[in-house]
Amino acid sequence: MAPFVAGLALTDAALLDTAKAAVLVASAIAGIVGYVQLRRSRPG
Repeated sequence: MAPFVAGLALTDAALLDTAKAAVLVASAIAGIVGYVQLRRSRPG
């Protein structure tokens, strides 16, 4: 959804590419943080 909104909001190709990359990186970081938290909270 975020890349779609960025595509509507941004007209400059460089800014659009930066926004798409930022969304991808943020999603990867969120996934890694979530995985680590789940691993730590798992009993045993």
